[in-house]
Amino acid sequence: MISANETVSSNLKRIRQERNLTLDDLAVLTGVSKSMLSEIERCTKSPTLSVLEKICRGINIPLVQLTYFETPQVSVITNDTVKH
Repeated sequence: MISANETVSSNLKRIRQERNLTLDDLAVLTGVSKSMLSEIERCTKSPTLSVLEKICRGINIPLVQLTYFETPQVSVITNDTVKH
């Protein structure tokens, strides 16, 4: 199971890259230091709720966009549905 920190880490990095922002750009927009943002993206630091709030406010996204984990689709195949 993926941790909350891993989810935030991957979502933050994806959003930053989709917007073509550098860590420097993100630091300016959010007021969070470049080193802190880097540590969050590398999943070596756990952000506080207030840091997450600054990030979300700075890039104008709801908190759920950083914390959302998409569960992959799973199909169950039983012996009855498999042709032998």
